[in-house]
Amino acid sequence: MSGREGDVLVLIAVVLLFAVAPIIVGAPLAERRGRSVWFGIILTFLFGWFGVLAVLFATRTPAKPRASVGPRRRPCPECGAEIAATAGTCASCGAASTPWTLHGGHWWSRDERGEWRYLDDTRGVWVSPTDGSTTGAGPEPAVRSSAVSGTAFVGLDHVQVAAPAGREFDARRFYGGLLGLEEVEKPPLLAARGGCWFAVGAQQLHIGVADDVAPATKAHPALRVRGSRELEEIAERLAEAGYEVAWADGDEIPGLRRFHVDDPFGNRVELLAPA
Repeated sequence: MSGREGDVLVLIAVVLLFAVAPIIVGAPLAERRGRSVWFGIILTFLFGWFGVLAVLFATRTPAKPRASVGPRRRPCPECGAEIAATAGTCASCGAASTPWTLHGGHWWSRDERGEWRYLDDTRGVWVSPTDGSTTGAGPEPAVRSSAVSGTAFVGLDHVQVAAPAGREFDARRFYGGLLGLEEVEKPPLLAARGGCWFAVGAQQLHIGVADDVAPATKAHPALRVRGSRELEEIAERLAEAGYEVAWADGDEIPGLRRFHVDDPFGNRVELLAPA
């Protein structure tokens, strides 16, 4: 029986026991036994309390036991071995997985879309807080910020490579002349520091000035070109200008043609286009 139905029954019992019964039952019984009418009414009131308590106990649904929130273990998604719920790495196979977070009496995790959900131990299922539950919206912000989430980012703004001071002419000849990137005017306060910026679609490539330049021979920007024909034209211009163009194996990334080249400062640059 639900709590609302129980409240209605209690209200009916109170009206019957305290308003109707003393007059209809208590007073006539007292008169037949030679007692005062008021004695019968008071006695009925006292017995009425026992009736109310009996109705309350009969209509109340016992509270469900709260889910256990003690130390818990979970299966590794890779090998199935039992690991601590808060562990991020399996001790058996070394696989990394998103740990569970204990918050508000429930274990929380993220689903495939990165949304928070909590474990309902009474049913053994994961529940989203958007289903109308009163559990809350998820772990607190301090916990949420430590988890992997891409919702705060909208895109990549720019990538920067380093160049020696006073070599802006070489940077403009390579990135602007040979690659064909459009130079972007730097803000006045940053222009005094040297270097130059180039537009790459909606993003930018920044050439920054450094005193001790260590060429980036592995880390590199990858510039996407519109098509295979344009990619080949850029490769030809670079080769004619004396730059070594290294084409990558097409089987490495199916569907793409790409090559690497070093800029005038030894930084590795990748150019790619649909095959």
